Amino acid sequence: GGAVVAASTASLTVHAPGGRTTFSSVDPAADYTCVAAQAFGGGAVAAGRARASLVALDAATGSVSPVPAAPGGATALCGAPRGALAVGTRAGRLILVDPRAGWRAGADVAGAPGPVLALDASRDLIAMAAASPGGGGLDPVVRVFDVRSLPRALPPLHFPPRAVDIRFVPNLYGTLLLVGASGVVALGDAAGGAVGPLLPVDAGGAPLLSGDVSASGGLIAAASGGGYLHLLARGDPGSAVVVGAAPPPVPPPRPSA
Repeated sequence: GGAVVAASTASLTVHAPGGRTTFSSVDPAADYTCVAAQAFGGGAVAAGRARASLVALDAATGSVSPVPAAPGGATALCGAPRGALAVGTRAGRLILVDPRAGWRAGADVAGAPGPVLALDASRDLIAMAAASPGGGGLDPVVRVFDVRSLPRALPPLHFPPRAVDIRFVPNLYGTLLLVGASGVVALGDAAGGAVGPLLPVDAGGAPLLSGDVSASGGLIAAASGGGYLHLLARGDPGSAVVVGAAPPPVPPPRPSA
């Protein structure tokens, strides 16, 4: 418990609490693009590759196994309802994979016009942020799907600042944090298609790269390209106030052997 899996284009690394590396797999030809934030199928963590199919990493044994039945070209992964894995692809598709059935792909829908950048799920909803087709920046539309049976598109969220990351607010069903690269965040109603006021984040001109919401839903964090974490306290739905910004903590040096 508490382990972290990190992915670079050529490696998968498992870190124990405190930062100690417990396992590392290096493959210069792997071309990893993303990793799921939870374990599936008996404790395996899924990682996506740019061209080949997914791989399953057993963090306990350190084994890395290709999953031929799963789709290739994954650019974003997240856990989905009923133990499924949601896969966003370079072609803008949303594919649901069942790790309990040999990682076989199930529902497959055209989700976005460009590569999927971020996925998140909450109960029976999956939200998707994507790039514009042809490498033209970010898509100004965040798409939402109801996956209680077959994926069904709900009214999209129009977000002119263009989302680079998205996260559902844990304690508010259907409320979605939208992180704009240009330095704003907003809360949207994923079930209704409405977006609240734009909330500026003073990142000193640096782009925002990602965001997250605390388990209580009361604190929003946004990471900027300037190396800072920006914290906002959420008040009433649709509002937040900045409470501080600081560089991420640096772990103490390890003692020499």
